[in-house]
Amino acid sequence: MSEASKSPEVQPLTPSPELEGNPVLACRSHPSVKAEAACKHCDAPICNTCAFTYPNGLVLCPSCASAKPEVMTPKRIQGRRMSYIMAGIATFFFIVIFGGYTAPLFDTMTEDEYETVAGFLIIFLVLAPAIAGLSFGIGSLNKRRGNPLSILVPPIWNGILIGMFVLLTIIGLFAY
Repeated sequence: MSEASKSPEVQPLTPSPELEGNPVLACRSHPSVKAEAACKHCDAPICNTCAFTYPNGLVLCPSCASAKPEVMTPKRIQGRRMSYIMAGIATFFFIVIFGGYTAPLFDTMTEDEYETVAGFLIIFLVLAPAIAGLSFGIGSLNKRRGNPLSILVPPIWNGILIGMFVLLTIIGLFAY
């Protein structure tokens, strides 16, 4: 068998800057060539020959560069999911706390104890999840790709919860 007909072995390679921290890999399309970058969409290791470089440092493999663009990447879908979950948690506890369902817990407390406990509950069970949800929601928005309504709803929902918290805080400051 001639040297040219042998299939090349994948040799361990030195890490490239794009793949730092990941196992050292060869190009997906050219196993005998060192991977110089990773596709920003599918994380496939690619060599300089295969890399499609776009403005702002966007590097795609040939299959992702030629594929029809998805409306939402998996990372955006996960951000949207987390934003909805955080909005649901914040809304649930907002209703529980402000709907009077916690009143039996506060019957035996003094006014100062009540204000302290209610403040902690509101901050940690309503405000913190709403801020986290707003962060996840904003992180899943994309200026270059379209943003379907399903990805716009959770950041708006979390923003409204935060706005309600701020409004109720302002009202509470002037109530005394």
